[in-house]
Amino acid sequence: MMRMRRSRTGIALCALAGVTGAGVWAAATAGGASHEAAAAPRKATPDRLVRFGGCVDLQRYASRRSLALADRWGIGPYPVRWVGGGPMFREVMPMGPTPTGAMPAPTAAPAPDVSARTPGTGGADHSGTNVQEAGVDEPDLALADAKHIITVAGGALRVFDTGDTPRQVGSLALTGLSSDAQMLRVGDRVMIMSSGWGGGVATPAADVVSPRVAYMPGQETTVVRLVDVSDPAAPRLVQTLSVDGALVGARRPGAGAVRLVVRSVPDPIPMYGPGGSADLTRRQATERNRRAIRRAPARTWLPAMTIRTGSKSVRRTAVGCRDVARSTQFAGLGTLTVLTIDPARGLEPVDRDAVMTDAQTIYGSARSLYITTPRYVNPSQSDPAKVPDGLRTQIHRFDISAPGETGYSSSGDVPGFVLNQFSLSEKDGVLRVASTSEPSWVGDQRTETESYVTTLREEGRKLVTVGRLGGLGRNERIYGVRFIGDMGYVVTFRQMDPLHVIDVSNPAAPVQRGELKIPGYSAYLHPVGPGLLLGVGQDADDQGRAKGTQVSLFDVSNPAAPRRVQNVVIPEGWSEVESDHHAFLYWEPTGLAVVPVSTYDGAQARSGAVGMLVRPDGITRVRTVEQPAVDGQAPTIRRTLVVGDRVFTVSDRGVQAARLDNLSPLGFTPYP
Repeated sequence: MMRMRRSRTGIALCALAGVTGAGVWAAATAGGASHEAAAAPRKATPDRLVRFGGCVDLQRYASRRSLALADRWGIGPYPVRWVGGGPMFREVMPMGPTPTGAMPAPTAAPAPDVSARTPGTGGADHSGTNVQEAGVDEPDLALADAKHIITVAGGALRVFDTGDTPRQVGSLALTGLSSDAQMLRVGDRVMIMSSGWGGGVATPAADVVSPRVAYMPGQETTVVRLVDVSDPAAPRLVQTLSVDGALVGARRPGAGAVRLVVRSVPDPIPMYGPGGSADLTRRQATERNRRAIRRAPARTWLPAMTIRTGSKSVRRTAVGCRDVARSTQFAGLGTLTVLTIDPARGLEPVDRDAVMTDAQTIYGSARSLYITTPRYVNPSQSDPAKVPDGLRTQIHRFDISAPGETGYSSSGDVPGFVLNQFSLSEKDGVLRVASTSEPSWVGDQRTETESYVTTLREEGRKLVTVGRLGGLGRNERIYGVRFIGDMGYVVTFRQMDPLHVIDVSNPAAPVQRGELKIPGYSAYLHPVGPGLLLGVGQDADDQGRAKGTQVSLFDVSNPAAPRRVQNVVIPEGWSEVESDHHAFLYWEPTGLAVVPVSTYDGAQARSGAVGMLVRPDGITRVRTVEQPAVDGQAPTIRRTLVVGDRVFTVSDRGVQAARLDNLSPLGFTPYP
């Protein structure tokens, strides 16, 4: 694959995001990953990428591949505009599960220096976003500096001062702001990112025997708003960028540009179904669908974007036909796009790059952006014995070492599926990946699952497997991962929680140094000092049934004998930290950890932020901060921030201040 030229360049690569129907679902997930010995890792066989020669080339390729998937109901799982009988919209399902709540003899290994990696401390006087890698910023719903707190909730960006009773000093109403909005701050500008579904549009159905109207489902759209907050009392909307597709995530390494990752599917194409008012036969419906595919222009397969500045807006494709590449092995018909944006210059992308695949998870280091997706499986493949290798996850690396440039670099794959961004970690040019295999079914026999830690290194345009450790947590799946220095900590769970300590100092031969089995699991692991980890997850009984939020302090200074120093359990509790690490606060100067927890005892729902002091010898609960009820409802605390000698909790209803030393509440201000 080639290095992308700068500015208005990029490659867009299409992937089938999922398959539908029970039989097709079985085909997509059957096979299971092969059980590979650590001593003989399987060589990765990444696909090669080929750029299209222009719009004619792209249209012919997309048409040919679509025709191969088309039937009387349309094209696979893609959104279509139904004209005849049958369902109005074919729903997209993911390939592989979405987690619900994702050897040689041990020898001595050095204890990890976790104190050197304590992301989340924004400065001497205020906390920052809790990020995976120090120096690589991630979007969040609340931000702090030495004087102000910025939130995005309730349809507005709001700026509060940091007094004993937070006072809203400025706000900006944002029409259509979705509940998943999050922000990145670059100097005096804030990028607000969100995605949601647009409304469906009724349009006259073309080429129909009898006049009637077909319904075209709304398309998921990513909206980015650039707001100037140089005057906290008067935030000002500078520009808006709308991109076809769903927001996967964004990263900003150091003082560089923001990389925005969006995945999209083709535009809806008029489709027919047998029966209905047109009384079409199966053959007639199939032929009409095939004709509609042939007539679809090249722009059908490309995402579009709109940039609005004041009352002026410009809409065009996000990438050009000659900037689009495809895989030598068919990977679907959607588009993954990486937009490089310098907020100081506006939202017009300064670089555009993509890969012919769907996007599932992103991980960013100081020099690399990695994007993962389940490997495409032909939905017509219904014989489990012929599905190769079971489910595998493709990984694509982009080089982001230059401040305003992004370039596709290489691709590889690992067995099974990855849980989240913490499943990946880069060190000294080596990517470490934790994954879990998919079970396969042959008759009523189910294959055994296992988890892996795989190391990969870039060789040319390939991410080549260097080493692999398998056999972790058999018949369990990964619930939590954290790589710290040369060590990896992998939590697998079904009924008990083995915490696996993995030494990856030799990428060619990762080894398990130790294991700790305790009830429940940790979904999030955070370094809290040399050789110490704090885990947040669920306590569980001996049958694996969750009992409530559990916070555990682990001593991993001896990799061969990890131990739990202490745990704190909040019965019937659940914490957002389990699914979003941004909800966790660790304030290193005082050792304060804060975990938002919601509980329901069958009669009353409560929400609070549980404060704990973490020391090497244990955990001391300080206080649970709860915000006053608003309109008779207890606010759900989402984030906790430190500014000076105060702790601020941000909920879906307002902002409250508390004392840093003992968390005693000061003042609460609800959103207007």
